[in-house]
Amino acid sequence: MSLARSVGSFCATARDSSRENLLTAVLCSNMAAEKNLDVSIGRSAPTDEEIRGNVFIFLVAGYDTTANTIQFSSLVLALHQDVQERVLDKIDAVYARAKKEGHTELSYEHDFP
Repeated sequence: MSLARSVGSFCATARDSSRENLLTAVLCSNMAAEKNLDVSIGRSAPTDEEIRGNVFIFLVAGYDTTANTIQFSSLVLALHQDVQERVLDKIDAVYARAKKEGHTELSYEHDFP
């Protein structure tokens, strides 16, 4: 599957998603603008093509920034044992709370509010 089709599919599923984030907010405002479009004032919401273009840029640009963030975080954790221990304590606390509540897997919505 091409990246362009993947982005289009991602936007289509995000439009119907119950999870609220920046993409769903933009897609919903775009749909509202399409319904109430007044040609005399022009269009203020981004087009579907502009939204797909921005998602494409975020996906492609995200790889490099993610790699740099992981690299920098690993370096900080390696150089600062106290920070490493605090991070480990936080991770252990999340897993302990999930186990106490009977969860066998972590979920973004429930365990990382």
